[in-house]
Amino acid sequence: MNNQGELVSIVLPVFNGVDYIKESLNSLIKQTHQNLEILVIDDGSTDDTVKLIKETGKSDRRIKLFQREHKGLIETLRFGIGMANGKYIARMDADDISHKERIERQIKRLKSKKADITGCSFFVIDDSSYLKRHFEVPSDNREILVRLATSVPFCHGSVLAKAKILKEYLYGKGGNSEVEDYTLWTIMARDGVKFTNCRDALYYLRINSNSLTIAKGSLVPKARLKVALRYISDSQEDLIHILSIGKLKRDIKEMSGFVAGDYLFLLKIMSRYHKLTNRFTLSWIRVQLYLKYSSYLLNSLMSTYKYMIWKKKL
Repeated sequence: MNNQGELVSIVLPVFNGVDYIKESLNSLIKQTHQNLEILVIDDGSTDDTVKLIKETGKSDRRIKLFQREHKGLIETLRFGIGMANGKYIARMDADDISHKERIERQIKRLKSKKADITGCSFFVIDDSSYLKRHFEVPSDNREILVRLATSVPFCHGSVLAKAKILKEYLYGKGGNSEVEDYTLWTIMARDGVKFTNCRDALYYLRINSNSLTIAKGSLVPKARLKVALRYISDSQEDLIHILSIGKLKRDIKEMSGFVAGDYLFLLKIMSRYHKLTNRFTLSWIRVQLYLKYSSYLLNSLMSTYKYMIWKKKL
């Protein structure tokens, strides 16, 4: 257990999270990296969320509660980051769970790769904390830059970054509230912020009917498309450099299926990069991105369907 080391500020926004906030906080209390401040920002909850936070906080002084009027996720995150005192800032969502070694292993990964921000692979869980699916994320900076051409490179709640990075790149900076995390990561990448990811699954993302991911799901593809097109256009030279590396064909053969798929898709897109200002080419790229997103959605629906069938058999 690491009782020393650098201070890590965990920013945990919550709104009416009575069902899961205690389980979420307990997963942070049990972290092997103990030098933490757990900043819980209540965004105007109307249930017993605050009561549970105060009860849990009685046994752990690292939990600091801030109560505010309801202002939404972006403003709540900006407030929490502004209150952070740590060298690093970690994100956490109120209905999710962190593996007990998450913070310790993410700090080690960040240092070993001399990176600025890291996520990790993760599991999707249901209302009862049953495992539904495992998501492996791209691990090195090059793979992550490629993934950003179509989607986010990690689960938002799993992020740990140098504090100075998150304080400089404020949430909402890109002006796209529907996919604020995706927008922020692409802006960072464009400016040379270095990414990495832990290969191991150290985070448990809960998906239920009340999840923000589900609530805004129908809005995301169109908003994501806009961000992806801007990123591809702004990062043409960097992406072309990545794809032009001599040993790329050999690398693709050695990559896991999903990473190889990212590279092959980007190769297809960037083969027409020099015509990005051409209306026909832009339309073609939009179609390719929509097909990619449709594939993500179909795979997710099929996975959920299989899971529901499996659970009924229990």
